[in-house]
Amino acid sequence: MDQCGYVCPESCLECRQNFPGIFDPDAVERLCSAGVGSEVTVTLGGRLAMPALRRENRPIEISGRVKCVTDGRFKTSIAMGRGLMTEMGKTAVLSVGSVDIMVISRHFEPVDPGCFRSVGIEPTERRFLICLLYTSDAADE
Repeated sequence: MDQCGYVCPESCLECRQNFPGIFDPDAVERLCSAGVGSEVTVTLGGRLAMPALRRENRPIEISGRVKCVTDGRFKTSIAMGRGLMTEMGKTAVLSVGSVDIMVISRHFEPVDPGCFRSVGIEPTERRFLICLLYTSDAADE
């Protein structure tokens, strides 16, 4: 998902955290173009309408260092689909202090620890993993 305004990484820089799966193909391209090790400022998320949240979804501008760039492919390790290749699309990790923000170019729900490991993040070594999952506005219907 891309609701950066609701779970703002800037407010969480004091702890080791990871924000997986922020969908923003434009930001991924910018991070990939900058290259690993580059310091960048990007506008992140906030491009999808989220009517169920009844708030405007706005991007945030955030600065950090490009930690990793991958093709976003990894082998599923959970029971449902074990061994199958999963595709997050081109993926980049932006490090802001001790927070790593995984930015993806294809919609994907981060339910498998392999998504973290595929970008060099060991989930068992993190104090928090903040996952942004799909929301539904079915309750409004």
